[in-house]
Amino acid sequence: TTLPPRMAQQRRSLLFAACAWALAGAVKRSVVCVGDSITEGSHSSNESFTYPAQLQVRLDLALAAAKYEAPYEVVNLGLSGATAQRDGDKPYWSTPQYAA
Repeated sequence: TTLPPRMAQQRRSLLFAACAWALAGAVKRSVVCVGDSITEGSHSSNESFTYPAQLQVRLDLALAAAKYEAPYEVVNLGLSGATAQRDGDKPYWSTPQYAA
């Protein structure tokens, strides 16, 4: 059977809305940590002890407690020796991490 035009349009709209909603939930969001050796964790005894890694753990726990299922990823773009000054010795803006 064929649906009347108005019902067919409503069905397409609902299908589109359902697909958009499903795709929105699948989007991975990123929290980017930018900084120097402290961010990078260059003197950390273990990669899991860097503050971006700890932020990921806390974020995961908070989101799980809130029953929020959208995935978040904390990205560590720290670089030892980088500075926030554009005219510094190693400006962050001139690094591959900044391009990422």
